[in-house]
Amino acid sequence: MVKRSVLAIVISACMMVGNSVFAADIDSMTLEELKAAYTELESEKVQLESENADLKDQIEQLKTTEEETEPSTEIVGTQYTDTATVQIVQKALNDAGFDCGTPDGKAGEKTAAALREYQKSKGINVNGVITDELLEALGVADQVSDAAKQEAAKAEYSSDYSYTTLARDPESYKGTKVRFRGKVLQEGDVGDGMRYIRFAVDSNYDAVLFVTYTDDQVSVRILDDDILTIYGTVAGDYSYETVMGATVTLPWVHTDIIDTSEVSMG
Repeated sequence: MVKRSVLAIVISACMMVGNSVFAADIDSMTLEELKAAYTELESEKVQLESENADLKDQIEQLKTTEEETEPSTEIVGTQYTDTATVQIVQKALNDAGFDCGTPDGKAGEKTAAALREYQKSKGINVNGVITDELLEALGVADQVSDAAKQEAAKAEYSSDYSYTTLARDPESYKGTKVRFRGKVLQEGDVGDGMRYIRFAVDSNYDAVLFVTYTDDQVSVRILDDDILTIYGTVAGDYSYETVMGATVTLPWVHTDIIDTSEVSMG
């Protein structure tokens, strides 16, 4: 009769690994046979434990991979919400095939959805907002920087000068930087990339400026009745003859910046 302690060990090992030796008549086995069976079972146990550890490692690796591929919503750098930047980004998104509607400078839900789709396609943080990371990916960072400089430059133009002040003696104010908001009464082509506007200050048809600008100053076509804010330099006065043969003289402003954010795109 073998010692019960050895027998208990073998039975326990058999139960842990489910080896077929458990079904044998253990009492009929010699001590040497039991020892051999125990050694074999221990080897199988070590092998199973190793395989189990490998499986755990694979599961952890899969979890890590899933976490790494899950897009982050982190906002990297500055978040931009100003009209000029939003409008630039909207146009760039549309050009890239991510429809965000009319580039109106207003970051609505359609723009946010287009931003998320673009960010996802580029493998960058998917947050639906305009960030430095997004501007770099779209390739418009320099354009936005230039727009910011232009916005800062607007402070040089004064709104202290009224239409009446200029109309009385426009020649005296040559070179003065002025700012006016108003309505386009008529728009036309001067030639050589230059265009003109008859511009009603504050939409007053009795306060009309002759305004000139170049094609590269605007990203949208200016039409009659558009509401604009112009930033320009007084160039004296401008006279023209009407179809009825009368001569009309208006204060003349040549623009440096035209704000078209109020232009209706509908």
